[in-house]
Amino acid sequence: QVHPAHMEALMEYQRAQKQINASLRAGAPAPRIEAFVPTLARAAATIIRLRRDAIGALGPRWGEKFRELGGGGLVSMRAVQGMR
Repeated sequence: QVHPAHMEALMEYQRAQKQINASLRAGAPAPRIEAFVPTLARAAATIIRLRRDAIGALGPRWGEKFRELGGGGLVSMRAVQGMR
């Protein structure tokens, strides 16, 4: 399930991103484009925090399931930032 706060932040991020892109396409002045940056950054920070929290909560359960399925050794989960 998706946490309601995550969905809300994701929608806010997408709205700000669409507004920035539309402003860029329209040739809007920098101050108008920059006005959306705080909203975009705030939503992104919320998304990152909630994803880290989810990974922290799921990690131990994932390890238990891994061992139940016959996995040997240790297993862990972590968030990775950026694109490759």
